[in-house]
Amino acid sequence: MTYPPTGGHGFPPNPYQPYPPPTAPVAVATHKRNQRNLTLALSAIVVVLAVVVGLVVNQLIFEKTGDAPIPGLTLRAANDPGEDPFVESVVLTNRVDPPAPRVETASGHGVRMVNGTAVGLYATPGRASCDVAALGNRLAANPATARAWADVQGIRPQDIPWYLDSLSPVVLTADTWVTNHSYSDSGAHPFQSVLQSGTAVMVDAAGVPRVVCSCGNPLRPPSAAPIGGFRVTGDRWPAYRVQNTYRVAYHNTYVTNNTTVLRREAAAPADPAGSLSLVTIAGEIIRQAVGGGLNLPANPPAGMRDFSAEAAQKANGAPTFETAEDAQNAGLEGAGSAKVAAQVLAAAKDNGNGPFKIEASGDVSAGASASGTNPSNGSAARSQAGFERVVGRPERHGDGIRIARHRLRRDRVAHLRGRR
Repeated sequence: MTYPPTGGHGFPPNPYQPYPPPTAPVAVATHKRNQRNLTLALSAIVVVLAVVVGLVVNQLIFEKTGDAPIPGLTLRAANDPGEDPFVESVVLTNRVDPPAPRVETASGHGVRMVNGTAVGLYATPGRASCDVAALGNRLAANPATARAWADVQGIRPQDIPWYLDSLSPVVLTADTWVTNHSYSDSGAHPFQSVLQSGTAVMVDAAGVPRVVCSCGNPLRPPSAAPIGGFRVTGDRWPAYRVQNTYRVAYHNTYVTNNTTVLRREAAAPADPAGSLSLVTIAGEIIRQAVGGGLNLPANPPAGMRDFSAEAAQKANGAPTFETAEDAQNAGLEGAGSAKVAAQVLAAAKDNGNGPFKIEASGDVSAGASASGTNPSNGSAARSQAGFERVVGRPERHGDGIRIARHRLRRDRVAHLRGRR
């Protein structure tokens, strides 16, 4: 693959679209049973009122300041470019359902921690999943976009071709948590995101996702905050499970024996052969060289760094953010700090480390609402029954109160029926 390709910018348009009661009367209870039912009902009222108060406070703060005390975590379906993408799609493959990953994981931040270079963590469709050269050309054609993109990656704009050449196009085999970025007003805007299994991305030599191919958005490692401190937003795919979401371990930690340990030495950028071990759609393991997909000039710009060597070190650490707003949106204490905000830690503890959400079905809930042990493989088609709209707050205060009252009535009826 040449860079730039001889055909200029005449790439074909993106062919991929976002994914896209019993009739019998209730028996009269005894006096003791009535007291017990009253106690349970009052307890339920207290819990529901606490949820409603939290919703109202969150809404009032949002309307008054524009800031939500509960940071958001956006679900992004496979190869969905989302809002305000950096460039047009450079995906080269159709939507695929890769085999479920069989890699060692450990519990961390409310999800599954994994080593970026674990054998079979990423998949290959048998050919390049992303057009690396096309991404480079589209960035080069828009200097302001290129500057913002490079700033996210911590490089100079003139380094972009060589940085891209250090990345490998792969396909995610599990829903993966990252720090994503949108582009508007000549700047990059970070947000926490979960990318669906089957998404085409580019990873560095340490196996850390660095680019979403459907939009060219630059990626960084996810926030150090626990997932239980976030509110989930976006369209949830049928196989989505919080507990099966992956995140690549930072450079100073390593997953072994289903637990994480601190590294005493810097990690190698990849295996000794300079390759990543990928799984094919058929389930076979193959090795693919790290990067090297572009034909670049012999003489790079002065001051060029070794991006492959840096990948497993400082480039793969807990991210910090320049503004207080961006830090708050990532669940962190403040600008320039990777320390988790106290209210986010408290929310995660209260939620059992499951993210807060309000579902369209009318339930106010905290924590993972669905069970399952298999990592998500997603679905190639959107279905009305399979997708639910998950939002971070009700549209109006009355919506949250009506939802809470509905839930209270439902729980009380279910309890009385169980006592029959």
